[in-house]
Amino acid sequence: GKPIFQTQKEKTLKISLETCEKKYIASTRIPLILRFTKNEKSWISERKIPGKTEMNTIQIKRLLNFSNAISHISSNLDSKLEWGITGGANLAIRKNLDFANDIDLICSRKDMPHIIWAIFRKTPELKKTSLGNIRSVYYTGDIFETKLEIMRDVENFYCDKWNKNSFFTRQIERNMKFGDNNINLMSPEYEIYINKIIGNKKMHDNFIEFCK
Repeated sequence: GKPIFQTQKEKTLKISLETCEKKYIASTRIPLILRFTKNEKSWISERKIPGKTEMNTIQIKRLLNFSNAISHISSNLDSKLEWGITGGANLAIRKNLDFANDIDLICSRKDMPHIIWAIFRKTPELKKTSLGNIRSVYYTGDIFETKLEIMRDVENFYCDKWNKNSFFTRQIERNMKFGDNNINLMSPEYEIYINKIIGNKKMHDNFIEFCK
């Protein structure tokens, strides 16, 4: 894949990725196996939540809403645009987990209006947020009762200053299969690096484990 660390300053912040298999390329990654058919009810009845023997009604609804939301995104967005699903939803799709609580999508400034219109069919009313060592311009909406946050101009605080996340576009993995559609996901290497920077140890460790 393309290197994350381009500038000398980025190289000095490079974390160890030795636990990630160097030969771990897109063609070998586990494809998403969520499928939507007329026999959806029997398919859903065979799903399992980790540590539980069966799914309750609420969990089934959340799974269907999350799956429908991802399908809506993948079928309405051009994979050539600069965007990618990141965070817990990215991991859920890659590991074929049941659902994530919400969906985070990072994108470029120029493509954000097109992305919001394609998904929500409305002109965006953007907001600025700063939480901990992350700040961005964002738009939040619900699709299939699932929260979707679309972010641009993301900055992270490290080395005693705010730094633009300008390298995410080089770490978009395009055309990952989702049912009959394609979806853009941020690379596992990106997730390991960015979660190390922002101090999200749980997500960092989850992607390390995924790469083993």
